[in-house]
Amino acid sequence: MARWKNKEMLTRQLGHVLALQGVKRGLRVEQLVERCNASRATVYRDLETLEEAGVPIRTETVNGETRYLLEWSLPPLRPTPMQVAAILMLRQVMTPLEGTEILRELDGLLAAMAPPRVAELPVTLAPSAHPQVPGDVIRAMETAVAQRRRLAFLYRKPGGSPERRVVDPQELRLHEDQLYLVAFDTQRNDWRVFKPARAEQPEILDEPAAQRPDYDPQRIFANSMGIWSGDTVEVAVRIRAQVAPLIHEWPLSDTQTLAPQPDGAVVVRAHVAGTMEALHWVLRWGRNAEALEPAFFREQVRAELETALSPYRAPSHTG
Repeated sequence: MARWKNKEMLTRQLGHVLALQGVKRGLRVEQLVERCNASRATVYRDLETLEEAGVPIRTETVNGETRYLLEWSLPPLRPTPMQVAAILMLRQVMTPLEGTEILRELDGLLAAMAPPRVAELPVTLAPSAHPQVPGDVIRAMETAVAQRRRLAFLYRKPGGSPERRVVDPQELRLHEDQLYLVAFDTQRNDWRVFKPARAEQPEILDEPAAQRPDYDPQRIFANSMGIWSGDTVEVAVRIRAQVAPLIHEWPLSDTQTLAPQPDGAVVVRAHVAGTMEALHWVLRWGRNAEALEPAFFREQVRAELETALSPYRAPSHTG
């Protein structure tokens, strides 16, 4: 719980900085309160913490109102060669955020630093594939989140045709090298998670996004293995003895329990949000994993494996 509280506080404080950035006349406390759905006392504490941390926030009185502004009068940055190399490596890790403002700012910083070549770094990163997301989609989603505007786009589900969705965007969320948009779907009347790579023809609508004070990531993603949300299900999976020692490297859940078996295998139990991510987790272990409970989850895994095996039972289609 403490870990979540700290994350929530840091996310809120970063939101204050992003809100103040580029607003020449600054913002009133009431405006910051409205943006983050927190109390005035909380926002005042956030601003005080940011100032103590060295964030250049100053106040200015305009027509009798106190406004908070960012004063970007920072000293010149003179990083060491190793610090420049670290920033360059960070840029590689942040590839899934391609097209966002934060990455454009980082690219501008690197251009002024004349960084070394990637091959000269003391540590290298294995290449990884990322879905190509059109720049207009990322920019529209980022703008809609920042300006609290309603957003419309065509969204493609696997095996289906594009469908128009109208949402109130809440945040862009990065998980396992994939970027997602968390938003309130006005047609489904519930929170949904969208993959920008499947979106097209984004349109920022004239109407503002509705205030959603009920947004609670801890509730929405409770027991989620990553980004999936759904009804909580307790699952049990048996991992063969040969690979059981590796279970700590690829856990099913942070809250999983392990039950060692007489033959050296281990039964993993966990509460998960829906079974889709748990299904994928079982499939990654291949023959070394067996879904045990509940019965419908075991059947779901069996059906997936049966479908995957069917092409290999048919005559070969080699040319």
